[in-house]
Amino acid sequence: MKNLFFFLALGLLVFGPPAAKAQDDAAEAQPVVVVSFSGYAELKRDIEYIGGLSGNPDMAAGLEQLLILLTQGQGLAGVDQARPWGAAVSITADGSQFPALAFLPVTDLSKLLDALAGVIGEAVDAGDDIYEIKRNTNSYFITQKGKWAYVAQQKSSLDDLPGDPLKQLRGLDKEYDLALSLNVQNIPQALRDMGADTIMQAFEARLMQGMDDDDDDDDAEEQNELRTELARDKAEQFVKSINELDQLTVGLNIDRAKSRTFIDLELTALPGSELAKQFAASSEEAQGTRFSGVLLPEALLSLHLNSPISADDEEEAEALFERLSTQLAAEIDKEEDLDDAQKQAAKELAAKLIAIVEDTVEEQGRLNAGLTVLGEGPLTMVLGCLVADATELEVVVKQLVELVAEDADLSKLKLNVAKHQGFRFHTLTVPVPDDEDNDNAESLRAAFGDPIKVALAFGKDIFYVGVGEDGIDGIKQVIDASAETPAEKLPEMTLALALKPILKLAASKGDDARAAQLAESVGDKDRLRITVEPVDNGVRYRIEAEEGVNKLLGQRLGDAARMGGNSR
Repeated sequence: MKNLFFFLALGLLVFGPPAAKAQDDAAEAQPVVVVSFSGYAELKRDIEYIGGLSGNPDMAAGLEQLLILLTQGQGLAGVDQARPWGAAVSITADGSQFPALAFLPVTDLSKLLDALAGVIGEAVDAGDDIYEIKRNTNSYFITQKGKWAYVAQQKSSLDDLPGDPLKQLRGLDKEYDLALSLNVQNIPQALRDMGADTIMQAFEARLMQGMDDDDDDDDAEEQNELRTELARDKAEQFVKSINELDQLTVGLNIDRAKSRTFIDLELTALPGSELAKQFAASSEEAQGTRFSGVLLPEALLSLHLNSPISADDEEEAEALFERLSTQLAAEIDKEEDLDDAQKQAAKELAAKLIAIVEDTVEEQGRLNAGLTVLGEGPLTMVLGCLVADATELEVVVKQLVELVAEDADLSKLKLNVAKHQGFRFHTLTVPVPDDEDNDNAESLRAAFGDPIKVALAFGKDIFYVGVGEDGIDGIKQVIDASAETPAEKLPEMTLALALKPILKLAASKGDDARAAQLAESVGDKDRLRITVEPVDNGVRYRIEAEEGVNKLLGQRLGDAARMGGNSR
């Protein structure tokens, strides 16, 4: 606990190997890692919020009591609790040293050092208004300039201090409670080249492991060559992207006003770089989605995709389709239950399906699809996708089902069982294999029933698949919701999970009292979302939790604190 508090008090000082000697080239070092902490007062308000949600109103008071105990009744004397803290770690030009500088807001540094003496040790006057604190074999030097205390591992690092250290945070302290930003371009090029070499070597090693050793097989040799070319292109593109990255930022924020918590991972590229152009193209080329209706408020799980396909992605897709076509033909030839005529028909249908996908990639230039799972058990799953020609796909699917039904225990496709908003509906049933050794079979029966009912719906350029008892109604619900929802831009990807119904479903299937208790604890604001969306010159990945998830987190923290208290 003392070591933990020491590093908190010093503003998260050390990152990477400590520099054991003074650096002559420290002036050349540029900040590579920047850490931002919104301040102690903000931390207390967040803890009060979490504690209030979870029935632990004294959670923040517990933190204060711990500080009082550790500092012999003084608390954080001398600290300005309303302002943020920060730290920066640099790398010298030769990559051998990692000078670090932390800063925290103070009103009186001497009072703070007196309060923390029992935790971090006595501060010794090192001259020039600088104090030294020794921790084992390491020394830390602290001085006050204006309203800030600065901490470094070398006394010389305190010679030229910034007047306003907050400029290094670039507003991270206002956007996040806690954030870390990596300035990729400040990493010396020699170190980045070493990293690139390591990546390429790793790709080469993986390639060698995945090679087919059958040198006499012309197909295997061709597949190996294709796989090698694709992997190397991917590795080179990855390395190039790393060199074009500008910043990588990870941030955590407890948003009390909107009753949510989110974690961001944001990547930005150098302006004008190829990577920046790719990010910008994704933003500019994004069109209104056709599947906003999958994000139903009552869904257990929803996935929405609306992502443009770049020219590089199209080239990779073409190579993938070519390889997939070859592999499918080879697998069909191995099927002993099919005669020559059936094999030929299956190959032709597989080729048509791949051609439809290729046309979709080329004509639509984006992946627009959606999935949603409804019900409390048995479930209904609806999947929809934008295609180049859904009418052509419908013909191929009819032929494929007819071919498979000849040998598999499938029902015939019931055609035109319903119509809705220009969509034609067909249905069939698929029995779950009666295999005692197959654990998945029992899970499928529990989730979707037996036999599994499948509904297919085809429009002009959209098709849907509904799996479960209410497949047709589920598809209609998504179609209507998509038509009613404004065609505004949604994130390129949204994955939403409803924790309460998922926990209730788990409790009902496994008679799990703990899951049932957690379900009641979460409440109705129970969504956990993962989104991907563009930002200026980059992209942001976000994990967001609603109030109920915060409540659950607070309860777990409260339980842990009580267990810790009882163990003392």
